[in-house]
Amino acid sequence: MSEAFGTDLRHPVAQAVAMARAEVAGLAGMPLWTMGAQEAADTLLELTRRLQAQVAELTMRVPDQATRLEVGASDGATATAAW
Repeated sequence: MSEAFGTDLRHPVAQAVAMARAEVAGLAGMPLWTMGAQEAADTLLELTRRLQAQVAELTMRVPDQATRLEVGASDGATATAAW
């Protein structure tokens, strides 16, 4: 989005989501055979409990903000869910 003099002007949540997506995309196809048992267990916990919970929390809050801002109105949507 907007950058002025190398400074990202997006909201910190938007920045974090973009950075997380880029990081995860960079892992696509990365072999896991060097990951040990404990590291696999820890990573599985991080993915299935902690990270999913954090994403779910944002997934609830961001649509609420989008609804307050009527983001779909310019496209003729009658509700954010319909947009």
